[in-house]
Amino acid sequence: MQNLLSQAQAVENVTIHGHVFYKAVLCNHQVVITQLGIGKVNASINLTLMLSHFDIHYIINTGIAGGLKPLQINDVIVSDRIYYYDVDIQFFGYQYGQVAGEPEYYQSSLELKQLVRESTIDCKIAHVCSGDKFVTSVDLLNDILKVNSDISVADMESAALAHVAHRFAVPFLVIRTISDIINDNNQLEKYNEEESALKAQTVLLDVLAHIQE
Repeated sequence: MQNLLSQAQAVENVTIHGHVFYKAVLCNHQVVITQLGIGKVNASINLTLMLSHFDIHYIINTGIAGGLKPLQINDVIVSDRIYYYDVDIQFFGYQYGQVAGEPEYYQSSLELKQLVRESTIDCKIAHVCSGDKFVTSVDLLNDILKVNSDISVADMESAALAHVAHRFAVPFLVIRTISDIINDNNQLEKYNEEESALKAQTVLLDVLAHIQE
């Protein structure tokens, strides 16, 4: 986040219930920047506060995620469909990963994905899943992979963000750099959070530059 703030102008911080939001100008756009924290609840609280207090037209989340092969460390992915991998109420007739009263998956903004395609930075479109656990084994994802075998990215926030964005009817997109490969014997040794996060932010800045007012 500090990398983005260092490139922003007219930065003003606003604290709401202990969460800090930065109003600023970035790539000639009025933006609100915040750090979500780790996990679905933190992400949901932060985004709900943001959408309740600011006039938000688009949500773009950047960060890091684990990937399944053939993805490689430092690949940048852009979300397509987003699922929960740790929700199971199939007993009541819902699909695995589906929250009651919610869609089977959350669809990222087609408009924002198109802007990524126009970017000069190489990105891969991917299906993403989220849950409250750092995934080191593909076994944890077996149930959601039965729903969609093309899921190739796992993180701890994206589905919660998509859930809130869907309720507020605000277009959203997730841009994440692959920081580690799930099931790789050297997964934790190769994990590089800071470098990976900066690469995703570079794509964000390119997307912002292409957004028309």
